[in-house]
Amino acid sequence: MLTKLAARVAKVAPGIDLWMHTFADWGDTQLADGTLDLALGPPRGEKRPAGAFEKVLFEESFTCLLRAKHPLAGTRLTLSRYCGLSHLMVSPRGTPGSYVDTALERVGKSRRVALAVPHFLVVPYVIAGTDLVATLPTRIANLVADALDLVRLPPPIEIPAFQIAAAWHERNQADPPHRWLREQIFAVAGEIR
Repeated sequence: MLTKLAARVAKVAPGIDLWMHTFADWGDTQLADGTLDLALGPPRGEKRPAGAFEKVLFEESFTCLLRAKHPLAGTRLTLSRYCGLSHLMVSPRGTPGSYVDTALERVGKSRRVALAVPHFLVVPYVIAGTDLVATLPTRIANLVADALDLVRLPPPIEIPAFQIAAAWHERNQADPPHRWLREQIFAVAGEIR
């Protein structure tokens, strides 16, 4: 989404600068104190605090990435093979567990996370140079796979899709510049849906 948003903003409002930040507690504190204008992440629904607005932008599925010369790249990725691999996991908050682990637990399985990183930026390079497997949001996997000769495979287990939402504080609801930014984000989300 960021690639398309940056291109759109550069075209329609070249003087606008976008700053991305990591945030804690789903961004609730930073939205409330004005440190963040908007937070993107899984929707909170009823758990979002009073005074916050939220809009679901799109739904995302998962894809596995392996390097092209990985021993399993040309085979069917069975659940047994998948669980036997060493995994790379993106953990923005530095905590164990993910949608993948929850899906595996439901069928009595687990995986070894050999490397956890806080963001997606290094994932394709690590996958390209190791025998690790990464299970990533499909749009991210598709974005990086061709550039680094990575193989995309469907996960061998059903991992429920997840949603990405935008959240903001009520103080910004009627603010014209903030409304404009939300409209740009909503438009980009519509393009990638």
